[in-house]
Amino acid sequence: KAFRYGGEEFSVVFARMDKEDAFYHLDEVRKSIENYEMVIRKEPRQDDADEQSGRKQRKKGSFRRASEKVSVTISIGVADRSASGQTPFDVLKAADKALYVAKKAGRNKVSMSS
Repeated sequence: KAFRYGGEEFSVVFARMDKEDAFYHLDEVRKSIENYEMVIRKEPRQDDADEQSGRKQRKKGSFRRASEKVSVTISIGVADRSASGQTPFDVLKAADKALYVAKKAGRNKVSMSS
């Protein structure tokens, strides 16, 4: 399951999976995001209200042509509950440290906690 951790940070919890297996799956996610082109619209779309029904409908031609395509990358830190007695907070802290290792290594990387 994925959870918003704060701002632009998310946590993904893999039940009964160690960090080595999670690393593989998260690197596939990283590659998929890296290769996905996003389209930036020139102007926001404006919807016109249909006065009779109260529903919003788009007028024909209300879509704007894309002015630019961009790609984004993500950095990922991976940790697991490998040591007995580790709390969920300890695991998040280890993943956060691994995330900053990935960012310092040049971004667009997956880094595993030690």
